[in-house]
Amino acid sequence: MDYLDGWAFGARVLACGPAGSVGVDPMALDPEEFVTLKNHGSMKLHAAVSRAMTLLPKERKRTTIVRKGKPAILNFEQIKKLAARWDERLVPIN
Repeated sequence: MDYLDGWAFGARVLACGPAGSVGVDPMALDPEEFVTLKNHGSMKLHAAVSRAMTLLPKERKRTTIVRKGKPAILNFEQIKKLAARWDERLVPIN
């Protein structure tokens, strides 16, 4: 990791890679944790991941899971990686 000098206000930014590249370790997440699937309510994490994977593609891209732990918000790319690790049948073909 290195620091990049920003042009605005002399700010320094730690360059860690592209936004959203922070990985989620599926082993560190408890499938039984209660979370909220945006627009679908509260449920256990494994159920939220399963439901997110069954949504229509347009809705799937906008879906997020909100949890108390870190990361607090899981976007669809992170949800898809969890699904792939937890159950290969949940990953969409397209």
